[in-house]
Parts: sequence; structure tokens; C-alpha cells
Amino acid sequence: MQPLKRIQRFVRKPLREKLVALRARSWHLQKLGTPFIPYAGCRAGCLLHGAGERLTSYERTRRVWIDVGAHLGEMTFAPARLDPNLTVFAFEPNLAVAVKRVGLIANFVVLPMAVGEEDGCRPFYVNQHDAASSLLPFDQEGLRNWIGGEQLNVERTVSVSAIRLDTFMELMRIPRIAFLKIDAQGADLAVVRSAGSRLEDIDSITLEVAITPVQLYTGATSKELVVGFLQERDFELVRTVRQSFDQEENLTFVRKPLRDVLVPGRDIP
Repeated sequence: MQPLKRIQRFVRKPLREKLVALRARSWHLQKLGTPFIPYAGCRAGCLLHGAGERLTSYERTRRVWIDVGAHLGEMTFAPARLDPNLTVFAFEPNLAVAVKRVGLIANFVVLPMAVGEEDGCRPFYVNQHDAASSLLPFDQEGLRNWIGGEQLNVERTVSVSAIRLDTFMELMRIPRIAFLKIDAQGADLAVVRSAGSRLEDIDSITLEVAITPVQLYTGATSKELVVGFLQERDFELVRTVRQSFDQEENLTFVRKPLRDVLVPGRDIP
């Protein structure tokens, strides 16, 4: 069975069955110290049919990153390839994109799901420019004023599975996340909130905010709200990078006790 069909079959399962499958499978994580072996063809197709209990029994010393809105893993795929002691869980609900990274390396684990504040199913707006696909619809005024907005066309709306971060962490018995990267196209703060009390078990976060007068997505939160929320929870803003013709910023936060330990560009991509 082709990789995309296996993923589609997985996505159609009820949420409870998905969670059982996620816990039971290793997603092809290899034993520590084993060289990377690229998975191609039918091996990639076994992503959702894989063997073993490696996922839930990996050593606590193994570093974990979570990439929400991973796309092709632009920020996290290369570090996973270079570091066998790093496991990246990459959430990408757009199946056409997710399948391009399925099974390429053992410790970059592609999950064809979204992350949100509720476990269940959510509408997902698939955009012609796939990196702009989102759980949130466009704000029409924000879209009209957006530089490059004429290229952002929703092609269809599909139903995707969504899971809270704290649900995922408990299910997978993940004691701590070293780095959480979020690019959820307007829903970034919702992803952070989905961690619940487990937010204190996350060391650093990079997320994206729009800084235009009107948000591009309906329901998106402002930079001020995001910064205030995380500062109240013992995070410090350590890096700001503008992008998209100065319409967006990537913000990197580090838990305050780790401010002098974690260095952007070294410990944080």
C-alpha cells in the first residue's frame, strides 16, 4: 500500500483508535546508536504499520522536539538528520505535504494531524500556497491588505484530526520537550495553550505572529497577547526575526531559569 493511502486510512480512524495506534507503534525509531537508514518505497509506506515499542520506551536522556505545522521540516529536519539522539515529532495535517517527509529518517516522525485546544476533528483550509493552509479561515480585510494576498487562495476545506499537546505528551510518556516550534498560521497561541499544565515541561518555543494592523486569519492573536501570555508563565523573549515583507515575526522564547543555558543558534535552531 502506498504511503499516502496508509496515512489516509489512519486519518479516517476514530480519535481513540489513532491514540492507541500512536502509542503502540514505534514509527520506525531505531535503537540509539544505530545509523540512519533512509526508508523508501514500501518501507515509507509502513509508517503507520511499523513494529515495536521503541516510541514509548526511549530513554529519558533522548531529546525531544515537537514541530507543529511542520510543512517539510524546514527548521527541524536537518537537525534530526545530524543528531541521532534527537527525536522530532512533526505534525503536518496537509497529507500532500506530509507524505514528502514520511520515513526518510528514523527520528523525524511525521504525524498527519493538527494540534489544537480540543482533541477531535477540525476543519482545515487547504491553500493553493500550501504553507498558508490553516485551521483558521482568512479575515477578508486582512487578506485584502496582505502583501502577496492575491496568491493565497483556499482550494478546499477538509476535516482533519487534532490533538492537544498535553494529550500527546501524556500518551507518548514524554517527560520534557527541549524545543517546540509552531507555525500554525494564526493558531500558534492555541497550540501553546493546548499544552495546559505541561507547558512548564517545555524549555523553549519558537512561534510566528502577524504584526499587521488586521490579522490575516480570523481568530489569530496579536504579538502583544502572545508575549504577555508566555511572560506570565516564566518565559522570556530572546529573539525576534521579521519575515514576509515585515508582516510577520518569528518569536523565540526560553524558560527564564534556562536563559543563560540555552543559546539561540546553538541549542535552538
